[in-house]
Amino acid sequence: MMTISDEQIIVFKKYKMKNFLKRANEYIHKFFPKLSNLNDPNFEDRIFKQIIKAQAYGFKFETHIMKFILPSLILGDDFDEKYKEVKSVLNIEKLSNDEKLFKLNNITVQLYNKI
Repeated sequence: MMTISDEQIIVFKKYKMKNFLKRANEYIHKFFPKLSNLNDPNFEDRIFKQIIKAQAYGFKFETHIMKFILPSLILGDDFDEKYKEVKSVLNIEKLSNDEKLFKLNNITVQLYNKI
């Protein structure tokens, strides 16, 4: 039987994160070019921080994480702290992640229309 060491798991996780970060970047640049800034040297770091935040809120699937990232690009990196209605939805434990993201999308549209 083959055993995977803790070090190998760490390397694999880093590879997966780097790979997802690249795909997220490409997705945003392709489908939401106005939200991406190719000249911003911190753009990838901003996306990475949002991935970590999304995971902290319990989002595990890549599609869920991407749906979490997009409002941050529209409303700002601190959107989950800045807007009480966003924070409220993200902290409702009885909602599924799909329900949270549906509500988050609606809130984002409403807030964007006020800006």
